[in-house]
Amino acid sequence: MDRSLLALSVFLVFLFLLGCTGSKSDSLSVSEQTSSSTSVVPSRIPDSSSAPVTHALPSNSSPAYMMSDFQFPKPPVFDFENKTNSSGSMRVLFFYSPLCEASRATVPLIETLNSKYPGFAYEEYNIASQNGSLAYVSFADSYHLNSSLRMVPQILINGTILTDRFNIADHLEPYIIALENSR
Repeated sequence: MDRSLLALSVFLVFLFLLGCTGSKSDSLSVSEQTSSSTSVVPSRIPDSSSAPVTHALPSNSSPAYMMSDFQFPKPPVFDFENKTNSSGSMRVLFFYSPLCEASRATVPLIETLNSKYPGFAYEEYNIASQNGSLAYVSFADSYHLNSSLRMVPQILINGTILTDRFNIADHLEPYIIALENSR
């Protein structure tokens, strides 16, 4: 089932349940609570002397009307095709998870390279966060990575993907040096 259709269905059920619960007789005002010395328990059985409580929705309050103006937020758009950022620095994209031991072992290397080669723009994406997860899916889809190649830690630099902490440790700095010398 499409996510937006599922979300819409859940929202409509919620609206229906919200409209069907609670009534005016379920609550007592503060003056009603304090005016009596005995405890008053609100009754759910309607009092025959009072007029029935009706919950008529205005004609423009139907769920369909309320949903006509609703828009789901659009997911962010990520650009992984540009190899440089707006200031002209070469982008180094680092996808990681704080729960992954290999990712945690790669972080000090990235921090060292960031201070050693400041002419590069280091972008980190934590895939355990919503934004990082969306970024990784967008990256993996744009580079046509199948499920066996979707893993962290992963680096994208100048259109080249480096995966695995040992591969990154062995090849990232020489690749950065080669790119720096070719400028």
